[in-house]
Amino acid sequence: MTGKNLVIMTRTSNIYFLNKAKEVSKKMGIQLTVIEPSEVDLPLEKFMEKYPGRLPDPKKTIFWNRVAGTSYNDYDQLVAKNWQILGAELLNSLNVHHHYRDKFHQYLHLKSLNLPLINTYYLPNMNLEMVNSNGPFVAKTLRGAKGKGVVKLEDKAALKDFLTLTSSMGDTRFIIQPFIEYQYEHRLLVLKGKVIGHFIKENSNEHWKHNLSNAQWKKAEKANERMLDIVEEINTLEQKFFYAIDFISKNDELTVLEVNMCPGIEGPDAILEHSILENVLSVI
Repeated sequence: MTGKNLVIMTRTSNIYFLNKAKEVSKKMGIQLTVIEPSEVDLPLEKFMEKYPGRLPDPKKTIFWNRVAGTSYNDYDQLVAKNWQILGAELLNSLNVHHHYRDKFHQYLHLKSLNLPLINTYYLPNMNLEMVNSNGPFVAKTLRGAKGKGVVKLEDKAALKDFLTLTSSMGDTRFIIQPFIEYQYEHRLLVLKGKVIGHFIKENSNEHWKHNLSNAQWKKAEKANERMLDIVEEINTLEQKFFYAIDFISKNDELTVLEVNMCPGIEGPDAILEHSILENVLSVI
């Protein structure tokens, strides 16, 4: 990226990622600027006039949006759009974040590929008869990460109680899925369509929630052909920069859990004993 600047938009609470991004950028000679969406007022051109030198020239900038959107505030999308209008190159299009940020929107997006997905329901009107299962179930917030906002419900009575509670609180932003027994959970890290990391953990009752920071995760062998086929199919939908695909498996049968556009790097770094950002930033 000779002559280019890299702007990463992320939350300042992501301390490990920020420190690694600064460390690797310095090592690779990349001119890095880190911003949080709330630090920037729009339109960007007026902000840059008010604070000259604070931000690099958009026409000489590569822009990476690393905001997951778990707060349901999509202001980061407006910031990214303004950078793009002024000439910055976005590593992920605005549509990529739109398709994958909400879990149900992602489900509908991936369903067009006829992938092995978990049946997923969005029930703001509590139509339990739509659910072809008696339980157990998993309720997940539309947006979330590291197992936060995930609840296991043993039967339809518990599901009804949960939906009644959330509805009474005025928050119906949950998806419902049948709980699926599995042997292993997998995470593939994908960079520009190529798998650069495969991690696996064995199922246990104690750690049924998906969370790569859990110490039970370990480096796995090369992804099998079915996994690679699914990666290729997902790549056909649109170009994506750096992301993760999560699977569960039982008796060699794979099910896709989700696509994560802002995967954490601390867990993979600890397992691989090197910074995954060195791989990521080397292809910019």
